[in-house]
Amino acid sequence: MGGGLKLYYLHYKDIFDLIEQTEIMRGLLDIFEPIDLNQLMLHEDEELPFPAFVQAFEYLQTHAYFFKAVFHSSAPSELRDRLQFLVGTRLYENLKQDHPHAQWSTYPSGYLIAYLGNAQFGLIQHWFMKDQSLPPAEIARLLTRFIKTTPCLSHHFQSENNVTGE
Repeated sequence: MGGGLKLYYLHYKDIFDLIEQTEIMRGLLDIFEPIDLNQLMLHEDEELPFPAFVQAFEYLQTHAYFFKAVFHSSAPSELRDRLQFLVGTRLYENLKQDHPHAQWSTYPSGYLIAYLGNAQFGLIQHWFMKDQSLPPAEIARLLTRFIKTTPCLSHHFQSENNVTGE
């Protein structure tokens, strides 16, 4: 046991790092990594979800046994906090990269990350609590609409499009 435990501590900072590094969790993070928020905000068809979100929810559903445990309300609060931070950070980093001088960039980053992460995490958690009663495409359509109408995002993108004449 001692050798295995030493090996564990060489590879992972803690149990949450271990979970983040699982193939299933990495697969989900890899789906969210390349999301282009400009494309999302310019996605005009209100009836069709943003394709990357459909892919993400299909992935979540395929691996529901794992994610249902991770997103369950009885999961350790430290794990939920870490996942909310990861989700919020991914979106925040995409925003920061694509729009470094936007109005929202003046907000304290920790609060913006919490806002973005909690909203998305809460939607996913609720979907699992309801036993994925909505199909992946439908929950993805809701997420698409929610993000596009989120005050800190939609206002910025509308203002930016008005300035550029789009």
